[in-house]
Amino acid sequence: MKFLEPSITRRIEQIVKENEVKHEKDYKHFDDLLSTLKKTVPEHLHGTIAEIEDMYIQRVEEVEPIYRTGFEDCSKLINFVLRYDVE
Repeated sequence: MKFLEPSITRRIEQIVKENEVKHEKDYKHFDDLLSTLKKTVPEHLHGTIAEIEDMYIQRVEEVEPIYRTGFEDCSKLINFVLRYDVE
């Protein structure tokens, strides 16, 4: 299945870009909220705000393993169907 890797990688990149465009306003709003928090909360809480931001970014990075899992599941299903022997 290594021959499919370039196609899988391109599709993941496409999904990420589409998601970024679709949620651009949400990302901007999120950044604005974090900026406001950093200005209004005590400095010792800025690390907590950075953790929240990291968690939010991590959600976006989950696209690749999710897509790969779905692709592998679909491949297994196709292989199962193709090997199924009708009696």
